[in-house]
Amino acid sequence: MTAHTKIKLVQCWDDGVVDDIRLIAILRKHGATASFNLNMGTHRKERHSGAWKFKGIKEVFRLALPELKDVYEGFTVAIHTLTHPHLTEIPIDQARRDIDEGRDALE
Repeated sequence: MTAHTKIKLVQCWDDGVVDDIRLIAILRKHGATASFNLNMGTHRKERHSGAWKFKGIKEVFRLALPELKDVYEGFTVAIHTLTHPHLTEIPIDQARRDIDEGRDALE
């Protein structure tokens, strides 16, 4: 590879967390693209953690509903279900409902 070789890379990030703000700034700086997969049923009017810790150490905060559009402007946004259930652990009808409602909420 030369210094001018372009590499195509697909990036997908999940859950709509506050750390995405810093990540997106880095992506924009380098002209990179990415997809962000959100669970619309897990976002609230304000940022919150819900006692979620990355690797049991770092408290992770979800973005607030009102800031999602501005944060992800210019990036691909997709659903990652409505409430982030373990799809293999719930009945298929419930899984379909969670996926459909997640799509509807995002749209």
